[in-house]
Amino acid sequence: MYYKSETYNISSTPKNGKVYGTRNKVEIANGKGQKIKEALDASGTVIERKSVALKKSEIDQILAGRFIDGLWSNCTLKNCTRRRGGKTRKMRH
Repeated sequence: MYYKSETYNISSTPKNGKVYGTRNKVEIANGKGQKIKEALDASGTVIERKSVALKKSEIDQILAGRFIDGLWSNCTLKNCTRRRGGKTRKMRH
């Protein structure tokens, strides 16, 4: 079985002037899978790419068509904008 999914998040006003968007991919082939997160520049060229192997339980849930909450929560790209530790800047003292 082969499965592939891609989602894009493009910004017209980049935060740091370089990264214009991200692309999330999930690929499953022959019982093995990986999730890939890529940072894109204005022309759509990949600036940075990180991939992580999917766990067996994640593969089973994806193939069953279930939503996996937090699949992309372990972003390791330099330009990832998620909050670290669940605290906002005001909460840090």
